[in-house]
Amino acid sequence: MATLYALRIFGTGHKSCFIKQKHYKFASLSEAKEINRVFFAIVIYLTMFPSVWARTLVTRTIIAIAGASASGKSLFSKTIYNELVNELEPGAIAVIEEDAYYKDQSHLPFDHRTQTNYDHPDAFEHELLHEHLLQLRAGKSVDVPTYDYAMHTRSDESRRVAPAKVLIVEGILLLSDPALRKEFDIKVFIDTPLDICLMRRMQRDMEQRGRTLQSVVDQYQATVRPMFYQFIEPSKHKADLVVTRGGMNRVAIDIIKSKIKYLLQQ
Repeated sequence: MATLYALRIFGTGHKSCFIKQKHYKFASLSEAKEINRVFFAIVIYLTMFPSVWARTLVTRTIIAIAGASASGKSLFSKTIYNELVNELEPGAIAVIEEDAYYKDQSHLPFDHRTQTNYDHPDAFEHELLHEHLLQLRAGKSVDVPTYDYAMHTRSDESRRVAPAKVLIVEGILLLSDPALRKEFDIKVFIDTPLDICLMRRMQRDMEQRGRTLQSVVDQYQATVRPMFYQFIEPSKHKADLVVTRGGMNRVAIDIIKSKIKYLLQQ
């Protein structure tokens, strides 16, 4: 029986490893020498090309983009995504919207659905969003729901989202949920005056979601504005970065883009 002190490799993080001596016995000296050669080849390869090891064990970064309704969150997120997606390797970045996780209301009459307070945390299935974030961190794809704004409920379709090294999540109440906050590595709040948000919301909801002007105004007064001050505005203090001037703040966009590129190089 031949004896060999071989090297076992253990991961200790997203970009590092350590080696441990282990005593093995093999049937022949030639087998022992071959195993030893393979072990040392692996160690040398990982030493020369550490990025390979890093890519294997990388922890995905999740960035939250929060703020009031029509504050510019979607524009901010989409601008970052669109400007980076062609520069980065496939699968490096993805976007998920909190709106997709509005609760299914297909069991309710349509008139009842229109009365739902869509700016309250109870309107969202944050548990499912949290579960999906955990699955994406674990390297598993998820089926993100699709919300039908005209029918005020989920549609039958879903969107398959594969794991990405950097995931951007945008929505109004992301920073108000403690469980979700724990999953966000970077937290951004888009701080836009409410009068500007209202004007944008009127245009968006009438043009894209089939709403009437009166329904937009009524909803704003009844739920949007009160919920902003109760839940959304206080969550601003949980952010790592507060962005003024809405979704086209060029300096803030470039800062987040630079941070993403830096993270992908680690």
